[in-house]
Amino acid sequence: MEEIIKNDFVLFLQRKVNAELGTVGYEILLRDSKNSHRFPRDKFAQIRNNRQYYNDFLIWMTDEVGNLLKKYPNSCFSINFTRAELMYDETIDLLERSRQISHRLIVEVTEEVVINSKLVPHGEGISFTSQLERLKAMGYQISIDDISSGQNSVGNILECLPYIHELKISYVNFAKLGLEPLALTSLINFWQSFCEKNHLRLVIEGIETEEVFKQLKNQGLTFFQGYYFSMPFQGDT
Repeated sequence: MEEIIKNDFVLFLQRKVNAELGTVGYEILLRDSKNSHRFPRDKFAQIRNNRQYYNDFLIWMTDEVGNLLKKYPNSCFSINFTRAELMYDETIDLLERSRQISHRLIVEVTEEVVINSKLVPHGEGISFTSQLERLKAMGYQISIDDISSGQNSVGNILECLPYIHELKISYVNFAKLGLEPLALTSLINFWQSFCEKNHLRLVIEGIETEEVFKQLKNQGLTFFQGYYFSMPFQGDT
């Protein structure tokens, strides 16, 4: 399985941009080595449904992330885990072993894309927020992706508030859903005010045009990601 993982998976990077300072970090994206535009959902489902396979995957990912940290010694990286993955012993053990580099890693909580995993949660009575508390104590920053959609509602974010450092919202996703520009602006303004009040970073993802970037920058927003700044690229090239 280790060889299959090495052959089938690859890590891509996408720049995280400060409007005034330029690139300030990268998000790590898991991609199919044979189709770099897609997350390897079906293959990763097989990995997550087998304890040994998932351990092998985490070992591979640890090595790959270590190489990225060496290649970009002055950069921080966001690494994606779903809520379910953060309830697994295997994931928490990995992050515990890696705590010496926690100051350079942001744990980004993403929407669940794989279901029916057979791996065992971290323990009876352990809550998701208690896992976030543990990660924060290890020195990791915590980011919540895709706010205002799926699991990441205002109510759920309020529960996580003591432990998080960053929120991310996708401009292009809401635009593609047909949300009117005025309504989309109001939504972003709400989260902008929320983050300012609670001393959180707000990252606007899915920026594809200069027009949208300038509009949001003029609203006082600072952190962005999207194809306008950088297409995802293979991290080891």
